[in-house]
Amino acid sequence: MRAGPAGYASLPEGPGLGVQLDLEKLARVASDPKYKWRWPEMKLPDGSVTDY
Repeated sequence: MRAGPAGYASLPEGPGLGVQLDLEKLARVASDPKYKWRWPEMKLPDGSVTDY
């Protein structure tokens, strides 16, 4: 997506959500037995809970 002159996002020009995956990297990460995904920290520095 590109922002127009007024700051609004333009609509995608094709089907889908406009997300592109790096399939080679995805395959490398998926095949690595040492890789452990962790949830992101959901607290701010002051200790309050936040969303992404």
